Amino acid sequence: MHGIIGFIIIGACVCAAVLAAVLFIRDVKSSQRAAEKRRRLASRLMGK
Repeated sequence: MHGIIGFIIIGACVCAAVLAAVLFIRDVKSSQRAAEKRRRLASRLMGK
């Protein structure tokens, strides 16, 4: 019984770690995209 509970707890921790990694990667990618947009906008404003 204790082994099953431990397995469930470990599984939940692994799921949480994977979810956190996915959210972090997605956040980094979206912030990179936002930075590119800002750079393009700034260069357009400087050009005019």
